[in-house]
Amino acid sequence: MCKRNYISVLLVDDEKFVLDRLSQCLIEQGPEYLVYRATNGKEAMDWLKRNQPDILVTGLIMPQMDGLELVRNFVALFPHTPVIMMSRDIQGESILEAYELGVYK
Repeated sequence: MCKRNYISVLLVDDEKFVLDRLSQCLIEQGPEYLVYRATNGKEAMDWLKRNQPDILVTGLIMPQMDGLELVRNFVALFPHTPVIMMSRDIQGESILEAYELGVYK
């Protein structure tokens, strides 16, 4: 088996500024990060049908499919892959459900 020299990261958020900034921060860390982007959960799930990232970083509130629904689907596909969720506007029930799904904050 061939050992990879990079970590693939799927970034999902509906705000272009957030995607741009996170992508830039990871890319500036060096060539060990390969960054993919999606603007909502549905777009991310379409990408995930063909790929498996080493880590998922997602927003919570997005159109078409929110972050919690994306994480539920993601964990079913890749139960051992780390997930980080970010949001300015997180409510108690969302936090609890995210933790139960294994999300890092």
